Amino acid sequence: MVSSINFSKSIQKKRVIYKPTVGIVYDYLITYSLNALLIVLPTLILLARIKIGPLLFFILDSAFITWATLNMFFLRALIEIKGKDVDFNRTLIISILEDYFQDLKIDNKEQLIIINVKPTGFIYWGRIITVLLDQDAVYLNIQSLVRGEGISFFHGFNNYLKCRQIKKLFLIALSK
Repeated sequence: MVSSINFSKSIQKKRVIYKPTVGIVYDYLITYSLNALLIVLPTLILLARIKIGPLLFFILDSAFITWATLNMFFLRALIEIKGKDVDFNRTLIISILEDYFQDLKIDNKEQLIIINVKPTGFIYWGRIITVLLDQDAVYLNIQSLVRGEGISFFHGFNNYLKCRQIKKLFLIALSK
């Protein structure tokens, strides 16, 4: 789901913060509820069905809870990339994103908020790429979409790592 972004709050908190709408509240509610369910359910199943030692149970459960928590933490995190001025940063980040994502098509190239949405397909996840341009910095976030255009909480950490790779490419291009 793509909604209006609260630009100043997002930059201040370094997280993508959407303006509150019914759809956004519903999306947050579903996302956090499903994540909580995915933390509690395996714990209950392991306790009830599988006779494993307490140490192995603790390790498996802790690993899963850590994975789920990290994904939720990085889901809407913005990566800050220091650059030059807004126009230079816009041109450079669009160029890097177009090289990184071969199927990328950005229409709103003159805005301070650049959003690219690739809808979900039959065999692939969709994505939302959000770029916020503020004076001498670029803020980047990537979110994966599931069927129905909801935001996937399984890919938060992986998308964060993609943003870090793009930041590295931006800094390399900036130093040339």
